[in-house]
Amino acid sequence: MISSNRILHLLIITLGLSACCTKKECLSALDSNEINLYGFNLDENTHIVISSYEKGSNFSVMNESSEVSSIALSGSDEEQLVIHSPINIHQDADYIIELKDIEETYWISNIQTTSEKCNDCFLTEDSFNNLSAYDVNDKTVTNHRLEIRKE
Repeated sequence: MISSNRILHLLIITLGLSACCTKKECLSALDSNEINLYGFNLDENTHIVISSYEKGSNFSVMNESSEVSSIALSGSDEEQLVIHSPINIHQDADYIIELKDIEETYWISNIQTTSEKCNDCFLTEDSFNNLSAYDVNDKTVTNHRLEIRKE
């Protein structure tokens, strides 16, 4: 039988060791479902269609589609714009972003992630998927967030 003093001692040690963890929230860049737009004006992006496709289907098997508009992050029409996608963005799909106001289309595919450690301490180890690369119109981009730059 284990004495109550021994149980208390083990509990104090366990709590002390777990207290060393930072306990931060481990979010992937894809968790926000955001696509950053650079070089665009807010009035060019009031009608945007985002469509997801089965990964590797050459954009022929659509999963879902939704209409959205962008918002200005900095408060200026010519600064960074963001699309908050109503469609969950993940590495197991490809995407077409249609900017209807300016008749431009962007294909996002080959989304790659790497597993990163988060809250790594005694008895606990969390991980998250960090965006490492993706293709926009067949050009590889190495970045930790999804973005489209006006050509």
